[in-house]
Amino acid sequence: MSSGEIKKEFEELVSRLPSDLSSKSSAKWKAFRNWFADLSEVDTEQVTVRYAGKDSSKIENVYRRLQEAKRTVVVGCIFLEPPPTSEGEISSLIDRGAKYCIQGLEELHLESVVLVVLDKEGGRRSGRVVHITMRKGSEIGAKLKSAFPEAKIDEVELSDGVRPAAIGTVKHTREHGRSMEPISLDEISAQTGIDIETLTTWTDAIARKRQAILYGPPGTGKTFLADLLARYFCSGGNGVIQMTQLHPSYSYEDFIEGIRPETEDGVILYAWQDGVFKEFCEDCRELDTSVFIIDEINRADLARVLGECLYLLEYRGEELTLPSGKQFSIPDNVLVLGTMNTADRSIALVDYAIRRRFAFIKLKPDYELMRTYLARQGYDADRLIKVLEEINREINDENLSLGPSYFLVDDLKGRIGEIWKTEIEPYLEECFFDRLDRIERFNWTKLRSKLLP
Repeated sequence: MSSGEIKKEFEELVSRLPSDLSSKSSAKWKAFRNWFADLSEVDTEQVTVRYAGKDSSKIENVYRRLQEAKRTVVVGCIFLEPPPTSEGEISSLIDRGAKYCIQGLEELHLESVVLVVLDKEGGRRSGRVVHITMRKGSEIGAKLKSAFPEAKIDEVELSDGVRPAAIGTVKHTREHGRSMEPISLDEISAQTGIDIETLTTWTDAIARKRQAILYGPPGTGKTFLADLLARYFCSGGNGVIQMTQLHPSYSYEDFIEGIRPETEDGVILYAWQDGVFKEFCEDCRELDTSVFIIDEINRADLARVLGECLYLLEYRGEELTLPSGKQFSIPDNVLVLGTMNTADRSIALVDYAIRRRFAFIKLKPDYELMRTYLARQGYDADRLIKVLEEINREINDENLSLGPSYFLVDDLKGRIGEIWKTEIEPYLEECFFDRLDRIERFNWTKLRSKLLP
């Protein structure tokens, strides 16, 4: 394709953009991703196209999210749409955007990043390529440089010589930024001891509701199982998994969006910034099934943290206007898995409006898995199981029962004393803080001979 044809096709794509680009639908950018992929001879997964509007700092957020997900990107295209203002302010916006493009190319080892300023002429969209950041010697960068000679060019020579991964070698399914292998229900069953029928019931419920909470007492493997289920749903696709943990000071501003201070040239500015879940949703719109795990979901004021998400979780694809004035929706390909420790807060205290939007999966202490696991290291778990069952009868509250996860460690014989004295005894002292005489028989000094024959 000649330089003239490249420029003409790009301008034609820009002219087809809708007048309102604030909608978070990714469909309008798909044509650009396909076009850049064909031009660069790469997979579409190796192209990122983003709309930053009048806020060039969003470009930095794009690179940060790509870096966290370990997503290999070869070509990037960033669209700016400055408000009608002075030419000097527009120039400053472009310069800041170019700075972020250079930073992204250096940190992610891209081949080229194109910065485009959008405008409207008589209701018709137009756009000018104002800056091209390219790796020295990049064939893609050379094509773009030739097609848009009016653009400012920054050629960057990376000292480490790292090149983007070859096409077809990118692992598209990632877990917390790490590549991971697909997993089947049979493998989950083998690792957890949960039968296939139960797992199928749970996965069907998650697929139907799109969000679920795994709840149970301490040590029942809630987070471990949530991670396995997330891998199951992402298997075979290019979706991603991300986890966050709630705490009492967690807020709507952390989760959805909020105004935060930032400095620019020594001046403090206050700008809207996306929260962790909103960022995740925007990054996953063009991917396959992706899973967002909320660990310890009941440790924060959940209704306050979720805000409009209470509606959007139920009505996927529909948009609501956020406090920033932007439209937001939760895409249907995003699943949400939460974990809830019932020792911290009973499920009975969960807001009904929240309860109705989630499937609830109950986990109870299952000592057969522990028996099998410890048998592999030559430890007979029968006596330990009897002690734990006796403790749970004394506790007499299934929300506070002791689960087996405390003891699923290597070399339990050498570590059980330390585990018992630093984890089990403090937990029991809290449960029976006003009746300590009832747990004297569960002190390690009295159980040592029984658990270490």
